[in-house]
Amino acid sequence: MGKSNPLDPYQLAVVRFRHGYAVVMAAWGSGKTTTVVGRIRSLLADGVRPERILSSTFTKEGAKEMAARLDLKSEHKLFTTFHSWALKFIRHEFESLPYPVRPNPLCLPLDAARTIAKLSKQWDVEWKDASNFISLMKRRGIDPDRAANEAKTDKEDCYATIYRKYEQELRSKGLLDFDSIVIETANLLEKRHDVAARWQYEYVQVDEAQDTDAVQWRIIKAISKEHGNLLAVGDENQGMYSWRGSESYLQSYFLGLFPGAKVFPLPINYRSTGALVEYCKKIAPIKNETVALLSTPNERGVDPTFKLYLREDEEAKQIVTGVTDLGGTAILARTNRQLAAFENVCGEMGLRYKLLGKSGFWGQREVKDAVAVVGSIVCPTDSNILRTLQARCEATKFIRKTGNRERPSTIDQLKRYQELNFGTTPLNQVLSHFNCDDSMQAQYVRGVGNAIRVLRVETAQLNGRAAMQAIDRYFGLLSAYDEVSDDEDDKKNFDNEPGKNLLTLFDYANRYASLRLFYDFTERVRRAHLARTNCLTLSTIHQAKGKEWPNVFVAGVNDEVLPHIKGDLEEEKRIYLVACSRAAKKLQVSANGVASELIKADVKSGTADKWENWTLGG
Repeated sequence: MGKSNPLDPYQLAVVRFRHGYAVVMAAWGSGKTTTVVGRIRSLLADGVRPERILSSTFTKEGAKEMAARLDLKSEHKLFTTFHSWALKFIRHEFESLPYPVRPNPLCLPLDAARTIAKLSKQWDVEWKDASNFISLMKRRGIDPDRAANEAKTDKEDCYATIYRKYEQELRSKGLLDFDSIVIETANLLEKRHDVAARWQYEYVQVDEAQDTDAVQWRIIKAISKEHGNLLAVGDENQGMYSWRGSESYLQSYFLGLFPGAKVFPLPINYRSTGALVEYCKKIAPIKNETVALLSTPNERGVDPTFKLYLREDEEAKQIVTGVTDLGGTAILARTNRQLAAFENVCGEMGLRYKLLGKSGFWGQREVKDAVAVVGSIVCPTDSNILRTLQARCEATKFIRKTGNRERPSTIDQLKRYQELNFGTTPLNQVLSHFNCDDSMQAQYVRGVGNAIRVLRVETAQLNGRAAMQAIDRYFGLLSAYDEVSDDEDDKKNFDNEPGKNLLTLFDYANRYASLRLFYDFTERVRRAHLARTNCLTLSTIHQAKGKEWPNVFVAGVNDEVLPHIKGDLEEEKRIYLVACSRAAKKLQVSANGVASELIKADVKSGTADKWENWTLGG
């Protein structure tokens, strides 16, 4: 629901704020972006030069949107992300660092991942877990020595060792990864007053401040020190990134950093109907001043509805078939695995849908890898063969090597071998003949070719699940994604769990009498996903943050899923609020099997008379 001008009194107070430190507690749908952009426009109208203003945003998309609203020239980079700004800073100040780095020292994320993977293999741990540990330590400002001293388990001690070796390897090459660039920026600004003096801004503004971590706050404090004009804007009820170090309790944290700072509420919701605002106000876990004042000028509309389904597939089918406005509807879930049921229904119905960001089950790497292996057996196109050779699994772990100028990758050598010796002959007929300088690499490639040929015969008479089990025996898909142990202390983003995704894929295959029928189904789902306009939106809650739709279905609010069994309860409550607050006109919340305590408590408190009065779907 749109908002008409002029700005309301709460927004005007923020736009007119000039001197000192202040934090804006902006409710969902309160016109936060309009207010932030309005303040920048007001500063420019007052004669403040663009280069004297810095406004940080959480994403590149957010920075582009704000710049577009102001119609700024490209050279005026006053809207930026922390990582972009810090990289610019280091490129200017690299000679001021206490150790040598390259003039352009960025270690790209893919190269950083490869380095960590190589070290993790030496200690026999999952590289992704080690990477998450290293990133979390950096975001909390913890160096390798301190990480080792504070390690509570053998695994953490192992991760700390990898952290130290990783930092030593990057240092020897004069490189910094993105997290280190932010850390070194903070260190340099705090320790070198002459450097800090060159990077002072008259006005500093921070958007999505509840997602800002401790190291980033050090930078903010340093670059706003001379003029003392800082405005932070956020909503602590939407803080959902503590697993990567953000300080979600924004108001208390900000006042601790800047005692005596002003607090501005933005409590008028222009997005949602009165009934939805009332419900979201009730479920907001942090009852601050903004929530107490929360209101809307919109009509009351209809109350949110709740449904309980017996099974996940029933929930998906009932919801999707009931959608009447594809372009104005979103289905949100806690995890990518939960979205699979909805993608499947869309594929079966030939219904157009799109996914936000990294949302979706069928687009996850492990699922695409497994489907490519299936395709190599029943539909051996060159693209399926190449994807199979690059899949993360036991059969290909010695093939997935990147190339360089001196030595092309195995994949590149295979393509060249095909062209020189077989012309347009399909790759699946080339694999078993492949040869190259590295006899072991050639043997591994031929082994994959032989496995595909054997499986083509072996799976011909098997049903989908039995065929997938046979494939796993040859390729080792599941063993490549061993689950993280339940006692892992570090909180992670649980939107995607690769091991569980693969098990779910096996379950889907069980519905089909043959591997070919299962593969055809995956192709129908893929084609349905190619839609971009006037189509149903599917998304995890994290990817949906900052978006809105007239109609929202929050699905799969199940026990141990939302709140997630491995998540922090208070953060999970905020995640649920973010999901519900995306709706402008209609909201339906549903569960399948055992419903979450989050919605059971809500039902008992008066949204419906009692649990038994929920509509039973299916």
